[in-house]
Amino acid sequence: AAPEFFRTPGYPAFLALVFLIFHTFAAVPFIQILFTACAVALIYLIGVRYFSPKVGIVAAILYMLDPLVMYAALTLISESLFMLLFLTGVYAMGMRPHREWLPYFAAGALFGLAIYARPIALYLAPFIACMALAEMKSWHRALQNAAIFLAAIMLIISPWIIRNYTISGHAAFSSISTYNVLFWDVPLFEQVRTGIPYREVQKTIYERLGSSDNRALRSFTYNAQENTILREMLFAHPVEYASFHLLKSG
Repeated sequence: AAPEFFRTPGYPAFLALVFLIFHTFAAVPFIQILFTACAVALIYLIGVRYFSPKVGIVAAILYMLDPLVMYAALTLISESLFMLLFLTGVYAMGMRPHREWLPYFAAGALFGLAIYARPIALYLAPFIACMALAEMKSWHRALQNAAIFLAAIMLIISPWIIRNYTISGHAAFSSISTYNVLFWDVPLFEQVRTGIPYREVQKTIYERLGSSDNRALRSFTYNAQENTILREMLFAHPVEYASFHLLKSG
């Protein structure tokens, strides 16, 4: 098969490690249940740190009872690993050791590992960096800490970016780009909006791109064309799509 850019190596590496140790994937759900339990605890601790014990308890319970969280813990998908790394990074950022820069560097490293599990998290990095403003002693110090966080992320993810550039000529972390939104979210939105089955919408997109090979469409080759089509479809009904997306996410 051609080199894979769409799927990053974080979760496959975790599966390989589990298989190396236990010689079976049957152990994965048990480990992911432990990951999820740790994530619940971290949500509680983060809630207590920034709000109150009551907020922490409510947030942890809501997360724990989410059916998708339960499903992800028992299935071979990256959700449990990603959330553990993501929340550990957020928690680490709020620690206050003697060296003030250290939590931001550690948080960035953990967030970089989370991006290996789910590359879409790369787009969240600037927003998480703004947490440096929460307890800032000065604008200069806050910007410095945010820069340390972002630099640590780049340090961790740069090997995969270099790998992609060496193989494909594209200096990007993943070719996931607009694929998921264009081929899943937008067709579902169009189905709700017009009543046209989402597969028919997907077929129209395939025709415009001149290919229906999902493996090819998930490479860097079609990114520019996919972006053009996505912008056209989203900007045609921006308010409606935003409402649909918020409703679906909720």
